[in-house]
Amino acid sequence: MADTFEFASEYLKAHSILTLATSNDDGSVALSTVDYMWAGKSLFFMTDVRSRKAVNMQKKPVVTIIVTDQDAGFFDAKGVEIYGKVKTTDNPEEIKAYTQHFMTRRGFTSLPPIPDIEKNMRYYEVTPLRMRVFNNAVKPGHVEEINF
Repeated sequence: MADTFEFASEYLKAHSILTLATSNDDGSVALSTVDYMWAGKSLFFMTDVRSRKAVNMQKKPVVTIIVTDQDAGFFDAKGVEIYGKVKTTDNPEEIKAYTQHFMTRRGFTSLPPIPDIEKNMRYYEVTPLRMRVFNNAVKPGHVEEINF
């Protein structure tokens, strides 16, 4: 399991875009593309509290995430699925780390002030309950699971 977690952690650090699944009121799934930062034991992202995903997470703080190389060949396909709890974070160190990560990864030196967005932006932390790590480079359909 340690090797699987190490692989998953390195994979998550090497990427910065995920697909987030939240639950709508009618039970259907809402998918969103989100910029993120993996911090070794949890994952961080930000979004506007008025967004569909934020509203869904407020009502049901459980999410599913997948990070993959969308254009990988079949025998090279790898990815990590995370099933976890989500909560807002006000921790200034976590917010600063994510913001710096976002700015560096996106090539920004500064962002123009946008008060309407800034006042509605929240930072979220996802704590994994379970991970599924798939790696077709090992063999097609190879999956390992980690429970926390």
